[in-house]
Amino acid sequence: TMKLPIWLTNYRFFQIFILGLFSGMPFSILYTSLIAWLKDYGVELSIVTTFAIARIPYSAKVFWSPALDYFNIPFLSKLGRRKSWMIISLALLGFALFAISFLHPADDITSMRYLALVIGIMAATYDMSFDAFRINILDEDQQALGAATAVLAWRLGAFITGAGALFIIGANIENWHLVFRGMAILFLSGVCFIFTVKEITLIKKITGSFAEQINEFIIKPFSDILSRKGAILILTSIVCYKMGEALLGFVSVPFYKEMGYSNAQIAVVVKSYGLVATLVGTYIGGVVIYKLGNIKGMILCGMLQSVSNLMYLWLHYQPVLDSSLLITVSIDNFTGGMGSTALIGYLSALCNKNYSATQYALLSSLATLINSTLSATSGSLIASIGWDHFFILTVLLEIPALVLLLYVGRMNSFKLQSH
Repeated sequence: TMKLPIWLTNYRFFQIFILGLFSGMPFSILYTSLIAWLKDYGVELSIVTTFAIARIPYSAKVFWSPALDYFNIPFLSKLGRRKSWMIISLALLGFALFAISFLHPADDITSMRYLALVIGIMAATYDMSFDAFRINILDEDQQALGAATAVLAWRLGAFITGAGALFIIGANIENWHLVFRGMAILFLSGVCFIFTVKEITLIKKITGSFAEQINEFIIKPFSDILSRKGAILILTSIVCYKMGEALLGFVSVPFYKEMGYSNAQIAVVVKSYGLVATLVGTYIGGVVIYKLGNIKGMILCGMLQSVSNLMYLWLHYQPVLDSSLLITVSIDNFTGGMGSTALIGYLSALCNKNYSATQYALLSSLATLINSTLSATSGSLIASIGWDHFFILTVLLEIPALVLLLYVGRMNSFKLQSH
């Protein structure tokens, strides 16, 4: 008899998908829609760039992540600790968007900046509570499929409030106020959905002295990871896993333009077809991890992700054709989606469910550390060694992570989660 895949029959994956949409929506609001609104009203670039402060909470969320593991929100916590944090985050996101929709970029720029910061803080808080919820309701062998579902939903959510918002606006900039009110309604509808979600509560109540609570709140989540066999190797492999992708992703658009591709070609091929390839790769990556396990799946996805960078070396010697760009972008985005799902599934499986919010915030911050630092050297590297050697370097940079993962996988006593 034929059996449908688990991610089509298990209602928990549907819940993850819907909640994941609301995880991706704020990102495009801060990175695309709000910036476009300001530019449409002629706000100076020096002022527009100050709104980057609203993105800081995504990088700093680890500092208040312990509160999500241990602090109960009055009244709402009776529904479930993860649910209560998701409800308060989405509600405040909705109210902030409603408030900002009544402002004018030319007259209320300071108020808009503060409200944007509120959106950033609440978005980061929602992400942590959602990730903790996702990790807690799934078994270890389902984490990669859960990650694939979350990544797919995140990208669709970001598309709705990014490209979707720009499409609705068209040439009439007066519609921005209505669009932001519409997005506010979407977030408030998410609050209603969260009330229907069933949470699996695994978190114990913390008692004892202040010192004992600090130990349980802050020290134990980190010591739990560091005490595991091969912990340093595991953490190092996480940091290195996306190193080549981080370098390449930051300069891919300048490379396309240097090759002679127009903005229109990049928009259609990279942003549209590339998105489809990423979504397909995301789910294939989840299936690979589900079938092979975390370590073997990580190694396979990492190898494909790395080798696909050689497509840019091939593209460098091709004429400026849409077909050449399409082939390169499709292969790169497909394998990049596989690698992203593998990494998120791995991080999810590493988390102890008693400390899932804190540990996932820590691990995901480590995973993006290279994106924020090494990427800044891309331009200097290309100037020194040229495009061809740069593309080869991005392939070689994946090798340390794969070797470390291979070694970790051979530890007979190795176990992902601490129980």
